[in-house]
Amino acid sequence: AFMEKLYSSTAFGSISGLLATNDTHFEAEYKFSPEAAVFQFHQGWGTDEQNYTFNLKAVRERLNTFELFKNKFDMWAESSDVGVPADQLQFASELERAAYNRLFAVQWPTADENSDMTRKYFFNLLKTTNVTTLVFTGVATDYCVYCGIAGALANGFNAILLEDLSAGIFVPSIPGGTGRYDTEQYQGAANLEDLIASRPLLKQAQAEGRLHVMSSDAFLAL
Repeated sequence: AFMEKLYSSTAFGSISGLLATNDTHFEAEYKFSPEAAVFQFHQGWGTDEQNYTFNLKAVRERLNTFELFKNKFDMWAESSDVGVPADQLQFASELERAAYNRLFAVQWPTADENSDMTRKYFFNLLKTTNVTTLVFTGVATDYCVYCGIAGALANGFNAILLEDLSAGIFVPSIPGGTGRYDTEQYQGAANLEDLIASRPLLKQAQAEGRLHVMSSDAFLAL
């Protein structure tokens, strides 16, 4: 529903494209991942859990669309390394290994690895085309989305979080949050405001007008 509203809104003219990030795990590597200490195996490569909640094919007809598959909370992580050399991981197939090797590359949907861009090149390209602000939605606001916003700010972009199109896990006041504080990284963050206030980078960016939290309707009215 949001995408249909976006296409007909005045905001659509200012949108340069969409980067869909997708948590991607493999049985061979997940047991070594720090995520395994917090979550059960999830988002297995090639499973239905990797399906988007929107029609990616339909979006591609309207917007430049890219994908970034990652095996860590942070889309800005240096690499897919989980502490075990990739050549020692026992993948189920060579297709799995090839998918693992493409983690953190920016990909054109349906294209092969020859068209991949490095993440650094992609975001530098955005800057050279005068893209200054990244808009964030998704799950989870207190994990992947938070890391994405923090990295965007650290890399010189402004950020907008559409709070009604995001969901949290351990922050209870964010839709989808469970109210659990059993991870050290987010302990004590009782709501989205607390999460921002407890992170100097986010707090400073909000004070400087570089980070905005708003509803999707407010964004469409910009």
